[in-house]
Amino acid sequence: MNKLFSSLIVLTLLFSCGINKRDRAKQRHGYWNETKPVAGGMLTSKGRYRHGEQKGKWLYSFGDTLYQKDKIRKNIITTTYYYPDKLLMAKGQSRLDITKDGKRHWYKFGPWHEYDSKGNLLWIKYYKEGHLYQYQEGGIMKYDVKKFYGH
Repeated sequence: MNKLFSSLIVLTLLFSCGINKRDRAKQRHGYWNETKPVAGGMLTSKGRYRHGEQKGKWLYSFGDTLYQKDKIRKNIITTTYYYPDKLLMAKGQSRLDITKDGKRHWYKFGPWHEYDSKGNLLWIKYYKEGHLYQYQEGGIMKYDVKKFYGH
């Protein structure tokens, strides 16, 4: 009897959670799985919201092929892009700033590593507040001083 009761409770909890739910303020909350038509196929995004904000791990696929994975923690997102054969294409971080009037802006920061379709490192690009200020290609550091100093 105890096993049956426990099983019923677990099943009830599993089915009550559901997907694509909203909180009392009508904001996305919990696990979401969305599919949208785009040119040439379907785009799928899977992940969790917490009161309207994306949190944790997010997966983005085109058809059945994973092309992007995001790990979101507070206002920092680590993004990984993949080639269709699942090899690493690029990886780096972005930061979210929200202005006093509620406008949201994501921008790249720090090093972004980019690879060719065989997995070889092409270059490392360094960003500051969304602007590319230097990059390394073939072991040679190159700079974009104008963007770094705001000219």
